[in-house]
Amino acid sequence: MNNSYWFAYVDLISAYGSTGQLEQAREVSAALSKLRPDFSVQGHRQFTYAYSSNPQYRREIDDIWKG
Repeated sequence: MNNSYWFAYVDLISAYGSTGQLEQAREVSAALSKLRPDFSVQGHRQFTYAYSSNPQYRREIDDIWKG
């Protein structure tokens, strides 16, 4: 795994959060914060929304954030 590929951290945090594995989600979140101290949910949401205006795509992105 390429530890510098920070997008994977976002998905992993979401997966852990969605399945109730909150301690693991916190650990990965801490690792993401070290890798990308400027990361924010709002900033990433704006970035992903700018990528596509497709409603289905945006619903799926929102599901990731719910995790």
